[in-house]
Amino acid sequence: MSKKRTTLCALAAATALTATMGAPAIAGPDLQEAGKDTDQGPTNVIYLIGDGMGFNQIDTASLYEHGTSNYQFRADPATGEIEDLPGEVDPVFADFPVQTASATPQHGNSYDAEQTWSDFGHALEDHTDSAAGGTALASGVRTTNGAVGVDPCGRPIENITERADARGMSTGVVTTMPFNHATPASFSAHNPSRNNYPALAKEMIFETGLDVIMGAGHPGYDDDGEPLATPDYAYIDPGRFKQLSEGNSRFDFLSEKDDFADLATAEETPERVFGLAEVGAGLQYARSGPDLDDDGAPVPGAEPYDAPLNDAVPTLPVMAAGALNVLDDAEDGLFLMVEGGAIDAAAHQNALNRQIEEQLEFHETIETVVDWVERESSWEETLVVITADHETGYLTGPDSDPTWEPIEGAEGELPVAEYHTGGHSNSLVPVFARGPGAEEIGARADQVDPVRGEHMDNVDIAGAIFESWGEPVVPPGGTVDDPGETLPGSGTEADPYELRTWEDVELVSAAPDAHYRLMEDLELDDAPRVQIACESPDGFTGTFDGDGHEISGFVGYPEIGAGLFAENAGTIRNLAVTDADITDGPRIAGILADVNSGTIESSWTSGSISGASRVGGIAGNSTGEIRDSYSLATVTSAATESGGVAGVGVAGSTTERVYSAGTVTAASNNAGGVVGYGYGGTVIQDSLALNPEVGADAFAHGILGRYSSGEPTLAGNHAWEGTEAGPAGYPEDPAADNPKGAVATTEQTESPEFYSETLGWDFEETWEWDDELNRPTLRNAPEK
Repeated sequence: MSKKRTTLCALAAATALTATMGAPAIAGPDLQEAGKDTDQGPTNVIYLIGDGMGFNQIDTASLYEHGTSNYQFRADPATGEIEDLPGEVDPVFADFPVQTASATPQHGNSYDAEQTWSDFGHALEDHTDSAAGGTALASGVRTTNGAVGVDPCGRPIENITERADARGMSTGVVTTMPFNHATPASFSAHNPSRNNYPALAKEMIFETGLDVIMGAGHPGYDDDGEPLATPDYAYIDPGRFKQLSEGNSRFDFLSEKDDFADLATAEETPERVFGLAEVGAGLQYARSGPDLDDDGAPVPGAEPYDAPLNDAVPTLPVMAAGALNVLDDAEDGLFLMVEGGAIDAAAHQNALNRQIEEQLEFHETIETVVDWVERESSWEETLVVITADHETGYLTGPDSDPTWEPIEGAEGELPVAEYHTGGHSNSLVPVFARGPGAEEIGARADQVDPVRGEHMDNVDIAGAIFESWGEPVVPPGGTVDDPGETLPGSGTEADPYELRTWEDVELVSAAPDAHYRLMEDLELDDAPRVQIACESPDGFTGTFDGDGHEISGFVGYPEIGAGLFAENAGTIRNLAVTDADITDGPRIAGILADVNSGTIESSWTSGSISGASRVGGIAGNSTGEIRDSYSLATVTSAATESGGVAGVGVAGSTTERVYSAGTVTAASNNAGGVVGYGYGGTVIQDSLALNPEVGADAFAHGILGRYSSGEPTLAGNHAWEGTEAGPAGYPEDPAADNPKGAVATTEQTESPEFYSETLGWDFEETWEWDDELNRPTLRNAPEK
């Protein structure tokens, strides 16, 4: 039958109605079929994640296999009209009572239904990745893209595997992708970067309670399952692979296809199993074949299975069956995460035929799990949840944009569809649930989308499971007290909150828009600490007055955050951050703030900082203002963009009346004594480079390493004659209005008149001359 026709203008009313009714998102069989909830929650939990699986990924597979679809529609943002087309749910999902949707935003973002269906391109903005999406599903806590099992501040988050292990349950993760790819890693490990594969392997194998790990990523085989002449240890280092494969770990190791099949049906199984399929990046998606051209791109119109399958690797259903056969020996239940990871990989390639292959194998895996529940367990004790971490490819019907058109097809034929990105989208993804706790998950769907109907946020799934276990989600930082209840002051400009200890400083995150004054020097112990207001999506937006005090020894969590502030979008003044010893910082790292979109003034830094790229002695990226400040720090970038004051000056930024005096280097390109890289529209003026060395492979200059996208405004800048900068990237002679700066002699740089008269610095209220140091310092933040 036809579904009703609705319009975008009905969105607000529908949302209000659902909020009033509080109705859970339930479809299919009677609610009793969801399973009998108990005070203890489900005994077994099986999480099936189709990485990149949106509603249209399901429908393209269903059209190819059955000739039916269930989620097609037409929508025109110009008129606001939406037409839901008749459909039929794929049989594999038909018996799941809870059939709803989920939003997948990373930390700091949210799903906006009105915007999504008013602007075709909106779904491509600020999308999540598998690390952030997987972490949300595993822990009920949002994080930033790239981070695995840690919050935006770098603190470890307890995941469902750890909670299950603490309850005495057996646990496992299975994937068609490398065993330590983002999704399985998010369910078992904690690391600032999803790309730290050897570290993730070490943690998963040797530092967790996992009983089963299965996936691809074998160092001895290529993507076709053929032996490599030279092993590729991208996912696990040689020593640990040797230890694992030779049986010198807590796991029984298997890799051959027949061994996986035997495990799935064995009457007696090992206590723990590590199954590493004999293939490279994925079981099937990356294999060679006639459906790819000479460059590896999909051949238009290629059908599923045109490329012969790798025949020496197990299927995902077989791996899932083997994992369940091992895990179901535990008396206290089991937790298993099974990922159809290559749905995402094929969609990234815009390879519709291979995406359908992967989706169909995922459907077979669902059938395998359902069979196990009904044969070895029951729907009274086992919860099965099926969802995705995000959608990949922005898959629609042909001729979409600016309208949305339906996907069409027939059984056994390649559906007519098109992709709109090789990346991810913010589209809602499906959620199916059955068993004890399913009703509670469905009840979390308290928001309304005009196309997909009721939906929840991805963190709600784990949150519902944890609450059914009597263990609600607790953010790693806990609940931060209101500074108004603890600190002297009222947080206003006239009466700022007073900070005397680091514990006081930590309270800033509860009110990042307030005014603060540091009342004492703080000497820290170089242990990694959470950046100020790192949880705030908008950064620190208040005022932080150092009042001439120092914070020494601050170190952020490696690869997550380097500087004292993650982002300053307010004002920092009269503050010294000294004796920094920051190593292995992230891309965009600065001692005072990783990102400055506000104002930094009358402040200085010292010590050393190194990071992946965009590294600065004061700020990593600056879109705001840095003025009347300086850095004595050594600044090192492992790649590009290293600046004595700012790593990168973005269009609209101003850097003025500053100097730097430490060595500045970039392993690749773009090092500047003041700013490493500048975009057209940035201003650098009346500043001085006192660095002994500014070096890179290319584009290293006294003031600005390199510029692009238009010319920056450079005026009144100088570089000390003793600064060794190079190799140069611009042929012009040194001048006050180019990246090299005018030459300043030693006699000039050791004269206060040079700063006051030539550079125009204020020595009455802002700067003062230090005869012992023979250089200017700040009146309101003196060196001690």
